[in-house]
Amino acid sequence: MASPWPCTVGIMRSSRSSEDSRTARIQKILASRGLTFADAYHASRTPGSTPSLYPLPRHFRRALDDPRFVPTLYHLLTLSRLTRYPLADWLAVVGLSFAEVARLQTLLPTDRTVELDAQTCGSRHAVGWLEESRAPDFAAPLTPLTSWLGLTPARISHPVRMSPRSSYRFVKIGTEDAFAFPDLLPGSIVRIRLRPANKNFTTPAAPPSGVFLVEHSEGLVCTRLGQASNGKLVLCSRRLPYAPVELQPRTEAILHGRADLELRMLGNTENPVVPPRLGRFWTPAKLCDAPPRDTGEFIRRARRRSGLTFREAAKRTRQIAKRLEDARYYCAPATLSDLEAANRLPRNIHKIISVCAVYFLSPALLLNFAGVPLEAPGYRRLPEKFLPAMPAATTRLKPSAFFKAIEKRFGRIPYFLGPSLAHLFPVPGFSPRDAFWAGTLRAPKRSALAGALFLGLDRRQKFPRPSLSSPASQQPLYVLLRRDGTYLCGSCTLENSVLILRPCQADQPKVLRLRNHVEAEVVGRVTAVLRQLRRSSD
Repeated sequence: MASPWPCTVGIMRSSRSSEDSRTARIQKILASRGLTFADAYHASRTPGSTPSLYPLPRHFRRALDDPRFVPTLYHLLTLSRLTRYPLADWLAVVGLSFAEVARLQTLLPTDRTVELDAQTCGSRHAVGWLEESRAPDFAAPLTPLTSWLGLTPARISHPVRMSPRSSYRFVKIGTEDAFAFPDLLPGSIVRIRLRPANKNFTTPAAPPSGVFLVEHSEGLVCTRLGQASNGKLVLCSRRLPYAPVELQPRTEAILHGRADLELRMLGNTENPVVPPRLGRFWTPAKLCDAPPRDTGEFIRRARRRSGLTFREAAKRTRQIAKRLEDARYYCAPATLSDLEAANRLPRNIHKIISVCAVYFLSPALLLNFAGVPLEAPGYRRLPEKFLPAMPAATTRLKPSAFFKAIEKRFGRIPYFLGPSLAHLFPVPGFSPRDAFWAGTLRAPKRSALAGALFLGLDRRQKFPRPSLSSPASQQPLYVLLRRDGTYLCGSCTLENSVLILRPCQADQPKVLRLRNHVEAEVVGRVTAVLRQLRRSSD
């Protein structure tokens, strides 16, 4: 069965293709530290070893010759402590990566607003990289990125790790707590600019404008804010009948920051749902500031924040196992229950990946809390020659002037979304050819293109059809190429070989009639838009 997540499956299969040399690679790594398999076995079973080691199986080398055998987390932790190479590098040696979690979190549906793991971790992988043909011109009108960029052969990419002091967080809007609808749609990925940690909240004379990320006892929510007479914050919804609950700042709610960027999917939007628990008034509880007592409680809190039961979570891990064509990703309800009852991580790395993906947990935070850091201080990076060969990749990535310019102008770039683009945009082999710069569009405030920076296109959809069941503001959008080489964007229909376009640009007429393939032609349908969020409260 063909998987809709080709980027993820491709990484796993490329690793499995080199399983026959896995034993030799591990033997060379041990030899670089003056060890043999026998030395590692005896050291792991020496009582009172420092740091503590987990026993390796007696026939560990023979087991590695079997491609179906995957070392457990504790086997790799022992090898990491013996060789003083990071656990993340040892995962790469056996063909696994916790970077899978960020991809799965991006693709999985969610009922509640959750934080995505933007601090990617794991091994390198081969990606198609970009080269700049010329410097970007941000004053240009609607322009394809191929005017500025081109694809190069695959390069070796190492994970981009977000600093713990980063001023940004990324969340995914849930279908059941879409307080900010229609400003933010369910399923959208939103960037949050955090407030300074030393900035105390003061109740302003008027409620602050914009959409904010608020944490309360029920989890996270992106919402506009109102103000009660007693100085409390009120969660305000413009369109949906959520109960306007009052929250006391600092004790019942934390105001993390303002939403300033949204990646909105237009091809397959989800309708928001107001659950009974949020449709009627509820009494807010005080925030729990006590740290989890053990690993089981750490996982339990994550599951409750995601709003899942054991049965629902198990169903989602089954979907992951089916899509990745590997039954080891499945976690039965009893297994998930045992994880919360026991004070230790599961042995199977595949199940750790599934649990972190379904509960929207950061694997780095989970492992650090359990005392199993991916990168311990004082450890050296594993030399490139010991890692699995990647014949499709040529050289390591070089810094991109284009990305530097984008980051300087618009702030933190969500690099962790890169491997998920093939699924987020339903286009095989998504490339700069399928993206347009739209930063100069002046679209109406209620339009999906208000504040648009970039557009993602599906070039296969060249026959415009209106959606008769949707309002005018939610009609499908298309990009058209005129014979003079300029581009237009708007809702469009085709009647008697005439394209009838309602442009989104403010400097264009309300309706344009263009002869198809004579005066203009359809480039493709807009399936995603990356847009800046305005601070206005209207």
